Amino acid sequence: MSLLRSQQSYNGYVIHPGTGVVYLYDSANGNNIEYNDPVMDAKLWVDTSEGQGMSTKAASVQSDPLSLSDVFFDTEIPGTGKTAEDLAKEILQSSANARRDHDLTKAAAVITSKDFGAFQNLVILGETSAVTTRQGILTGIFQEIATPNLSGKWATFDDGVKFYTNVPEGTTVEPSGGTGSLISISVPKHEGAVAITYRAQAVINGDNPFARLTARLSQEAAKKENALVAAELESNTSLTTAGVDFGDRSGTPPTSDQNPLTLWNTLISLYDAIGRGNWNAFISKSFIFNEYITNDIVRGAQNPIPNQTNVNESSSSIPALPGVTWYRDNAISSSTNGWALDTEAIKIFRGPTTAYTVSNQDTETTKDVLRRYMQVETVDGALIYLVTDIAA
Repeated sequence: MSLLRSQQSYNGYVIHPGTGVVYLYDSANGNNIEYNDPVMDAKLWVDTSEGQGMSTKAASVQSDPLSLSDVFFDTEIPGTGKTAEDLAKEILQSSANARRDHDLTKAAAVITSKDFGAFQNLVILGETSAVTTRQGILTGIFQEIATPNLSGKWATFDDGVKFYTNVPEGTTVEPSGGTGSLISISVPKHEGAVAITYRAQAVINGDNPFARLTARLSQEAAKKENALVAAELESNTSLTTAGVDFGDRSGTPPTSDQNPLTLWNTLISLYDAIGRGNWNAFISKSFIFNEYITNDIVRGAQNPIPNQTNVNESSSSIPALPGVTWYRDNAISSSTNGWALDTEAIKIFRGPTTAYTVSNQDTETTKDVLRRYMQVETVDGALIYLVTDIAA
């Protein structure tokens, strides 16, 4: 079915946070975001790689350049006279021809073509999630709530239901219930941009630094969002319990002084007392995990010291504590503390992602802008414990 583009002027794209569908976007509208003219199903594009990253997807395109064109809609792209589906087929086919003919000039022409210039942002939006660079893992821990309207309320309930025993005949108990609270959510704007001069575009041949920088901008955005999650987690300090220094050692030869089991049992008791939720995560800097697994009581004093590796931005179950995942991310600023929590305690409210291009004839520049709307919010602070002094 052909989708006719409206008469509105567009210069970019917006991705719906819930469906993953990319739509045409006019940056002049600001926060008045409309989802009218779909051009691409970004989730389907990524799903076709079967979760194995861009290398698998690239291999698929090389073998069949048109194999991914079914994720594009039959909507006209402004300034091209062509639909998104047609452009997808053209750019994939042209790239394949350039590879087949070993023609770098043809490859460069594909990259710098004016027709494909409007298309580049679209591809970047669809591939962002497959980029493999160090951007942190914290955003992947918590549930994302699609917030296309950028504001709303989140309800949190505390169960207070009671059941009584040995109630005398002829009497009845007062009904019990619980309490609830509403948190107002307002999703702020985060933005970055890269630019290139017209002359640079003209003289550079065989390379595409502009597209590369735009992709790097997406990576920087993910890194900043990860830092926002770390900051929100570390703001939870009202519930605190004393930890033990996993790496504390003394004596000759030095041996570990602290038994981590004391801390784990304390936390288990604390979460039992809450009566709801589930302690399923522990978050800290990465080196603290290495100090834990080399603790003599954890590894066994007669066993060899485990190999030390960079465990930053990784996760695993905790030895001696099944059911709880230890997430390590050096975006956490504290070098002495950790956080025990139920991951339901924090939510990420995700608004639309927009990308658009602005050309300025006066300054002879083309600028790509990436704008994301995202808010991290603690919705149930009673499920988060700050654990102090687990490292010196």
